[in-house]
Amino acid sequence: MKGLLSLVLIFCFSTIIAQDEKKFGFAKGSQFISGAVGYKSSSKPDNSTLKTFTFQPRYAYFVNDFIAIGLSAGIGTETYKNTTGNKITDNNSYTIDAFGRYYLLPGNKFSVFAELGLGYGHLKNHINNSSSNGINAHFSPGLSYFIARNFALEASIGLLSYDRINASYNESTKEEDFQIGIDFGNINLGLLFTF
Repeated sequence: MKGLLSLVLIFCFSTIIAQDEKKFGFAKGSQFISGAVGYKSSSKPDNSTLKTFTFQPRYAYFVNDFIAIGLSAGIGTETYKNTTGNKITDNNSYTIDAFGRYYLLPGNKFSVFAELGLGYGHLKNHINNSSSNGINAHFSPGLSYFIARNFALEASIGLLSYDRINASYNESTKEEDFQIGIDFGNINLGLLFTF
């Protein structure tokens, strides 16, 4: 009798665990939100100060079990004051980015992904009344690990990127910058919520 009871309990427990395991990960129709928010304030020994703020939410939708498409939008400010308290830098910026991700093992607690994105950004310098516009393309591989049914930790690395910036310091001056490179210094860690 004890043996039968033990087998029934093991079967029930295994079924519950198997059901819980199936609820982790992504599937067609899944959605997720994540993003970044940051504030930095630093004072130097010479009494100069730097303050920055960034806010960049991200949203994605799974069009099938392996592919997610999404949007990201961001705003930012940066103010730098010199030792006498005069503003040297006073910038506002915004960005918008469309991205796609391909996931290996999307229905599991652990998954590997590759992200490809294309974005646009604008920066306005209020000190010299200049502005910059730019486009960005990037490729980032990464990992997702579900710590709960609706929450996953992520890590990605900015492996390959292309930037083109058109800066305007006054009406007659424009500058273009082309960059392409592998950026192992750009490692991102994050948390996402899926529903």
